[in-house]
Amino acid sequence: MGLRFDGIGTTYNLTEQNYSANGSYVAKNSNELAGYLRFKLSKSIFINNKIGYTLGRDYKVFDSKDKLDFALSSIYFGDDRTQLNESFNSGAFFKIELLYRFAF
Repeated sequence: MGLRFDGIGTTYNLTEQNYSANGSYVAKNSNELAGYLRFKLSKSIFINNKIGYTLGRDYKVFDSKDKLDFALSSIYFGDDRTQLNESFNSGAFFKIELLYRFAF
C-alpha cells in the first residue's frame, strides 16, 4: 500500500476539430493524489487499485496562435489566452492498473 502524487501537464494538437479557422490545441493539466493497494499476481505481474482526487484538472482548448509567454512547471507567465471550451471540475477517481516488473 502507498500514497502517490502525479502531476501531468502537456499539450496536443487538434487536427480533426475546428474550434477556430487557424486550428487549435488542447492543454491538459491534472494533479492526482491517490492511495493505492498493490497485489502480487506472480513474480513479475502486479495489480494496483487506486482511489484518489484530482486537484485542478483542466482540459483547455486554445487557438493555435494563442500562446504563453513563459511557463515554469505549473506556473504560467503572460497567460492571456482565450479558452474555447468549458472547464472540467476536479473530482474523485478510481483506477485499476496492471503492472509488469522486469527482473534484472
